[in-house]
Amino acid sequence: MKRWATTLPLLLLLGGLLWPSAALGQGVTSATIQGTVLDENEEPLPGANVVAVHEPSGSRYGSTTNENGAFTIANVRVGGPYTLTASFVGYQSRRETGLQLNLGESRDIALQLRPQTQQLDEVQVVEERGAVFDEDRKGLSTNISEEEVRSAPTIDRSIADFARFTPQAIVGNDDDDGSSISIAGQNNRYNSIFIDGAVSNDVFGLSATGTDGGQTGATPISIDAIEQFNIAISPYDVTQSYFGGGAINAVTRSGTNQFKGSLAFQYRDENFAEDLPNAPFPAFSNERYVGRFGGPIIKDKLFFFVNFDLNDESSPQPFEGGFDEYRGTAIQTEQDLQDLLSFVEGTLGDRYDPGSFRGQSTTLDSDKFFGKLDWNINQNHRLSARYNYSESVNTDAFGGSPTAISFSSRNEVFPNTTQTAAVELNSTFGNSLANKLIVSYKSVEDDRDTNLDQPFPTVDIGDGAGEISLGGEPFSTVNFLEQEVFTLTNDFDIFLGDHTITVGTHNELYDLTNKFVPFNYGWYIFLDGDEEGEDGFDTAVDDFKQTVCASISNPGPACDGITPQIGPSVFARGFSLVDDDPSTPNTFEERIGDATNAQGAFSALNTSFYVQDEWTVSDRLTVTGGLRVDIPIYLDDPAYANPDDPLIPDDPALNPRNTTIPEIKEYYSMNGARPGDTPDPILHWAPRFGFNYDVFGDDRTQLRGGTGVFTSRQPFVWPGGMYLNNGTNTGTVDFEFGFNEFRPDPQNGLTVSDFSDRAPSDLIPSGRLEMFEEDYMNPRFWRSSIGVDQKLPGGFVGTFEAQYANTLQNILVTNVNLRPANETLNGPDDRPIWVPSEYGPGNSEYTQAGDQRIDSRYSNIHRVGNTDKGYSYNVTARLRNTFEDVFTENSAIQADLSYTYGRSYAVNDGLSSQINSNWDGVEHVNGANNVGLAESEFSPGHRVLGRVSYRQQFLEQFAATVTLIYEGQSGRPFSYVIDNSDVMVQERGDTNSLFYVPTTASQLSFREITMEDVTVSPEQQAAALEEFIRGNEYLSDKRGQYTGRNADRTPWEGVFDLNLRLEVFQDLLGRQQSLELTANVFNFSSLLGDVFGTDWGERFIGTNQVNLTQFSSFKNPPGEGDGNPAGMDLTPTYTAQILDVVDTDGDGDVDEFRGAIGQDEIFNERRTGSSYSSQWQMQLGVRYTF
Repeated sequence: MKRWATTLPLLLLLGGLLWPSAALGQGVTSATIQGTVLDENEEPLPGANVVAVHEPSGSRYGSTTNENGAFTIANVRVGGPYTLTASFVGYQSRRETGLQLNLGESRDIALQLRPQTQQLDEVQVVEERGAVFDEDRKGLSTNISEEEVRSAPTIDRSIADFARFTPQAIVGNDDDDGSSISIAGQNNRYNSIFIDGAVSNDVFGLSATGTDGGQTGATPISIDAIEQFNIAISPYDVTQSYFGGGAINAVTRSGTNQFKGSLAFQYRDENFAEDLPNAPFPAFSNERYVGRFGGPIIKDKLFFFVNFDLNDESSPQPFEGGFDEYRGTAIQTEQDLQDLLSFVEGTLGDRYDPGSFRGQSTTLDSDKFFGKLDWNINQNHRLSARYNYSESVNTDAFGGSPTAISFSSRNEVFPNTTQTAAVELNSTFGNSLANKLIVSYKSVEDDRDTNLDQPFPTVDIGDGAGEISLGGEPFSTVNFLEQEVFTLTNDFDIFLGDHTITVGTHNELYDLTNKFVPFNYGWYIFLDGDEEGEDGFDTAVDDFKQTVCASISNPGPACDGITPQIGPSVFARGFSLVDDDPSTPNTFEERIGDATNAQGAFSALNTSFYVQDEWTVSDRLTVTGGLRVDIPIYLDDPAYANPDDPLIPDDPALNPRNTTIPEIKEYYSMNGARPGDTPDPILHWAPRFGFNYDVFGDDRTQLRGGTGVFTSRQPFVWPGGMYLNNGTNTGTVDFEFGFNEFRPDPQNGLTVSDFSDRAPSDLIPSGRLEMFEEDYMNPRFWRSSIGVDQKLPGGFVGTFEAQYANTLQNILVTNVNLRPANETLNGPDDRPIWVPSEYGPGNSEYTQAGDQRIDSRYSNIHRVGNTDKGYSYNVTARLRNTFEDVFTENSAIQADLSYTYGRSYAVNDGLSSQINSNWDGVEHVNGANNVGLAESEFSPGHRVLGRVSYRQQFLEQFAATVTLIYEGQSGRPFSYVIDNSDVMVQERGDTNSLFYVPTTASQLSFREITMEDVTVSPEQQAAALEEFIRGNEYLSDKRGQYTGRNADRTPWEGVFDLNLRLEVFQDLLGRQQSLELTANVFNFSSLLGDVFGTDWGERFIGTNQVNLTQFSSFKNPPGEGDGNPAGMDLTPTYTAQILDVVDTDGDGDVDEFRGAIGQDEIFNERRTGSSYSSQWQMQLGVRYTF
């Protein structure tokens, strides 16, 4: 059900009230030309005419100087060249030519006119390009010009390939769906992305790239349609907001008075990639066809531009190493695997076909189409309209390895469709008023699914050091998202002498529907014992077979010789609560897959108002002061279990507001959080002040800075939990270990009633409950910055800028369904833990003995609020220059070098799309409800960014361009944690307990471990751990203490990327036409390493955790031993995870223990995966431009 009816008129009314900007607007789309016209005595010339003409299109923009001789031409098209002409009766006209305008730039130009003479009636000056000095530039920002977009090394053709040119940005690629962009040490989900001023974020927040369709690995728009980028970090202009990281603005190309177009083809495969150390690079192919065409419909009046981008990728996922290297015990040969498949066919073949385990491929088919019209209605009014369509289908295949056998049925299939339409109207009214209106609509549909022919459970079978994966991908069973976003922005400018007053509004209206029921078909995990026969069966494969034979009717001959008995397994399942018929109390009806009605559907509105004064105090000083208020509003209330009903008022047996909440309040303050309620629409005030000062008045030293509040957008998947996880929508069976019946038909899958005394139709409430505090606010940061730009001898421009940000509000998640810890570990590590068997019953019937939960009907209950702890800082030094005619005529070198150092600290980084994971995914010592300030996972560290581009034209028909990019940066932060610590701590969280560094490793208790044929004693393990700690500077300094979250880093990474471009051009049919050949080499440094025999260009697989030990058991666990609990000994025993065992005789089996592995061996080199790899990859291209 659409909810536009009540809210759309509100937005239109807001826009109408603020209708009659030179301001940049919520998304930057244009530039501004401003300045003064003076006479021969440097006195103002009021009433002088100033006209700017965009030469390629003939678009004209005009203004008249005021009483101070000042003029402003607002909202002009970026690029150029422009010709600017100033004229006044009795004076020579003055013309400036060759003006090129960057996105978001405010170009300040002083024009001096002299009395007219008979000899000369006009003065013409050629404008220099590449101005760094811009009086509107007050905070941190980076412009990426059309030429830089064209010449940058890029293989994936993604926004991240260009955002990385921001010195304060870190582009990571730990996700197979694309690159994440962290700016200024903040969460990648806190960025805003605007294309032509329209919101282009994945506003729901599931995509690591932050863009619509990003989960498929595709981009929402063709880079060929982009003219320029601007990345703003701290613009003190209040018209820009909804980002806590950075605002990535892109403006698209437009048609001109000349018909122009191009066709391009790009290709890469394994033949243009470096071989792996011990094998060829895996086969793949990537083809891209791109075209663009634009021109006039009516000269100087109406223009069109169209673009298409077709991308086809295929990456085979082989069974690496085959059976010779597979480390299983039950499955050692292909015949063993075929026997298992025959059993599956004979018993479950009517419901399940595993597919193949060889010949799988990950594929991406992505098609994009773009169209744009630009209409110069007249000199004062210009209209632009665009439409963008993107369709992508991604199939993720999981190939086999020495530790995994996976089948094509486990593949993940992900289609996406994105459509965006936007209209922008720029108007000027006389010389003192200007207006910019942007209206856009976006529709996004993601429909992630399994690759199954029909629903069937996920089955993972442990097999020695390997694992066999049957069934579908567990998180794709019910995973559907639909987003509709309507945006209205209106900025109105009033030019009053030296003041530019801006009044505006920005509004984003969302209609969101999310279906997410993970492992809806059921998930069975059969664990393999360390020793054969340890759990009463031979292997986990035997457990699986015997369980299937005992569970299904008419098992048939496939079960001959197999004892039908249900073996041990772990079982998990999410299921719908909304499809049950309450009139049938003894049965539970359910719809599975996408047919379910279990969904989180809601509408929300972000509305903003702002006012600002930009005051040109003098020709040397400009200051900006403004106030903005952002108001997030949730337009729907979430459901909750048995809401208030006149027939059952305040019935404590039916209303969880009167059962769950009072009991929780004995342990926690709810801070206004209640089931069925959303946060109040709180005013998020954001005052800002900025300045730009020409220190000596000679345009050589520019001092700039400011301070202000920035309200960030947040991923709507977080508050979406109120609608999806509310106890009435979905229930969960939380990884129950036991003797679980195997049900091949998920329509009859196990539910909570199979693991408790609850009746089949009495499952509400179940699952998780997620509530937001009534005063919850979006993430907000107070930023302050200072910067100086200095023109240096030799044409160099130096920049120094620093920024400090203080957290005002950020997300904080508390599990309020968790009773206080009741024990501590024995030994030097005395952290608190939860021992369920020691809990007695509580005051509520739902607080049961033997359970650490307060209300056992729910799994976890989360209260989502804010923390004001956190800060970040960045310091950047930058040097750039352009050298003309360096070696010969018609040659140029552009050089840009920067160094940035930054740190970021947070309580909760908000790493996950799920609230539950934002609670249990935070490393800690005293429990996930007691986390403190620590280094952020987005903390940037050191970063060196260099760019040099050399272009040489020769023989009047040829040109060659070489661009080299260097990107060196500190490794990513990570934490040392104890593997399997969730079993040790028992707080219903994940494996995130931080490691305690003993004074000597012998303080910890170890148990003997066998690694294939090598047995390692406790003493040997302690010695190995001691050796590893001694060799690690950080760990050695933490003796007798707990390690910190994200306190160490992976190794430094430094790579060069290369772009080679050869152009052949010729005038044909009255126009210049060209043929362009390109070669892009990503990780060119690795290619150089091959030549010189070095390890240059190494990249490492991103890890946020390193396990030094694994929890095995307590010395005398709860429930065991004489006199328990008095005889209970909670001293943990471990196995070391950093042991070095090797194969000395080459038979494929390890046979010797050699102590601890080396420090760098805990970091695996990234050898494959898109363009982020330790191997160089080359892409070849050809482009014909006409």
